[in-house]
Amino acid sequence: MIDTTRMTDRSRKVLQIAEEQARLRGATHVLPEHVLLGLYLEGAGVAANALRYLGVADQAIEDLLPLHHRNVRNSTQPLAWDEGVLQAAERALEEAKRLHHNYVGTEHLALGIVHTGGGDIPRILANLNITPESVHEEVYRLLGHWK
Repeated sequence: MIDTTRMTDRSRKVLQIAEEQARLRGATHVLPEHVLLGLYLEGAGVAANALRYLGVADQAIEDLLPLHHRNVRNSTQPLAWDEGVLQAAERALEEAKRLHHNYVGTEHLALGIVHTGGGDIPRILANLNITPESVHEEVYRLLGHWK
């Protein structure tokens, strides 16, 4: 289970969108790629803006996520979180601490997802012509931090 106590409302919304996208795609678990899609679809957070500034188009990211099978899960039961998502959530908390933030925002989730590289994230980023480093740099630029 992911500890959401320090997460912003937007970050919690991202996780909700990720679960909805996983269910829509017939997945049995919420994968890192569903969280990446959730970060983008949330639309207003630092992560969504960073992805857009890096040139991610609306349809491009959705097209890169495979349908696991055609059976859409209609259950209202929560899906399990993939180990890669749990690791990314831990990394997000570390990123927040590194930035001296007392919350976990979408920017921290984005950094956690791209740097842990779980699931299909490396392939998706490559197909979007972006790197974990470019996401990192754009997030820091949007936050007004320079490395």
